[in-house]
Amino acid sequence: MRAWKGATIHGSILSTSAVIALALASHPASAQGQTAEVGDCDGIPRPCNPGPPEGAKYYTGTQILLPPDDVFLAMDRISANAGLLLTNGRYADLDAIISRYAKLDDVMMDGKFKLAAIDQFVDQQITLLPKEVLQQEIDSWREFNPKSPGAALLEAAWWTSMAWKARGDGFSNTVTPEGWKLFKERLARARQLMDQAESFAATNPLWFVERLRVDLGLNVPLEEQFADYERGIGLFPKYFPLHFQMLDSLQPKWNGSWQKMRDFIDHVVDKAPVGGKQEIYTRMWWYMGQIVDPEVDIFADLGASWSRMKAGFEDLSKLHPKSVWIRSNFALFACRANDMTTYRKLRAELDDRLYTFAFPTNLSTDVCDERAAPKHL
Repeated sequence: MRAWKGATIHGSILSTSAVIALALASHPASAQGQTAEVGDCDGIPRPCNPGPPEGAKYYTGTQILLPPDDVFLAMDRISANAGLLLTNGRYADLDAIISRYAKLDDVMMDGKFKLAAIDQFVDQQITLLPKEVLQQEIDSWREFNPKSPGAALLEAAWWTSMAWKARGDGFSNTVTPEGWKLFKERLARARQLMDQAESFAATNPLWFVERLRVDLGLNVPLEEQFADYERGIGLFPKYFPLHFQMLDSLQPKWNGSWQKMRDFIDHVVDKAPVGGKQEIYTRMWWYMGQIVDPEVDIFADLGASWSRMKAGFEDLSKLHPKSVWIRSNFALFACRANDMTTYRKLRAELDDRLYTFAFPTNLSTDVCDERAAPKHL
C-alpha cells in the first residue's frame, strides 16, 4: 500500500510508462543507452538519463503540451536514472545522487523536491524486480556500502511492501489469519532494519517517511507516530511530504478523523514561517483533496478556506512560474470551489496546455467548462 507521497493523484493521469516512453523518444541517445550530449544529470557522470535540453517540448497522446521537467516527466526521469545506476552496479553514483537530493536543494519545476523521485524509484524496484533479483541488488549495494541510506531504505520498504501483499487490500475482516501473521512479522522486520540503520539512514528525510508507514501498519499509538513525525520534521523542516505522510495516518479509515486531520493542518500552518503559511496551507489542503473520497467536498464538508487556498496558489504560481502543473491544479480547485471567474481566467491562460489529467473523473474539464459557461435564460 504505497503511493507517490506528496503527489498522489486520483483520477485520470498520464501513465508512468507512457511518460517514460515519451521522454525517451525525445532523447534517442538515452533510449539506446548512449551518452547524451545535452541536459543535466545532477552531477552524475554519463551515461545517465539526463534532464531535457532548454526549450524541449513534449506532447501526450492527447496532444497536451508538457514543459520539459514538470511533474511526471521529472519524477520519471529521476527515478529512471536511479534505476539505471542500480542495475549497472554504479552504487557510488547512486549513493551520491541520493545524498545530494537529501540536502533538499534540488527541486522540480513545481517546487517538489527531487528526493520524492527517489521514493518513486524505490517503489518501482519493488514492483518491477523479481524477489530474488531485488534481494541480489540489495545485497550487492550493501556489500559495496554497508552504511548506504538508500540500500537500507530499499530493503525496509521491500519488507513493508511484502507485509501489505500478505495482508491484502481489503477491510480487516477480510484478512486471513495467515495474512495477519505475515503482515505483522514482515512489518516487524522492516522496523528492525530501520532501527539498525538509523544511525546513518536517518540523515535522509525518506527514512522518516518510511518509518511513519511502518508505524501505521503496526498500529503504533498515535502519540508515538507523532513523535516520529516531530523528529523528522525537526531535522528536515522543508520536507513537506512528511506532513503528508502524517496526514495519511490521521484518516478516518486508520482510526483517525476529519477533525484530527483539520487540526493537524492548522498545527502545520501555525508552525510554518510567516512567509510560507499560505503556501503550506494550500499544499496541505491540495493533498487532502487528493486522498478524500470523490463525494467529499473539502470546502463544504471539511472547512477548507478557498480564499486562503487561492492566495497560496497565487504564491506558488509566482514562485514556480514555469509549472503548468501548479496552475492546472489551481484551475481544478477553483472549479471545486465554484470560483468560475478564476477558473475561466486560468482556462484562458493555459488553453491547450491545461493538464486535463489533473482533474478527477467526477470533475473533468468538460464538467468545469460547462459550469463556467455563460448561462442564458
